[in-house]
Amino acid sequence: MSPDAESLTPAVRTGLLLSRGLWAEAHNVAQGLHTPAGSYWHAIIHRDEPDDCNAAYWFRKIGHHPVFEQMGVRWDVAAFTQASPAQREREAQLLLDYCKRTGQ
Repeated sequence: MSPDAESLTPAVRTGLLLSRGLWAEAHNVAQGLHTPAGSYWHAIIHRDEPDDCNAAYWFRKIGHHPVFEQMGVRWDVAAFTQASPAQREREAQLLLDYCKRTGQ
């Protein structure tokens, strides 16, 4: 990441770290995020690990999130943990875009 990465919001930083395959670093940032977006990133990280039980825990903490609607599917824990690679990539990009747009 660039030297000005610290100027990014923690949620955006988490998404960018994860997109670069820096799982541990993304997880460290996500642990400090106590928001629905933070829980969402945390769930994605654990799903990619894979640790479906831990991912499901974090997914349930999200509650409702605008990204669910953008995905165009009815999300539940099973759908979340069994999402296809294409769905996962789209979901992460939508969440990153949401975090950038909303300043989270």
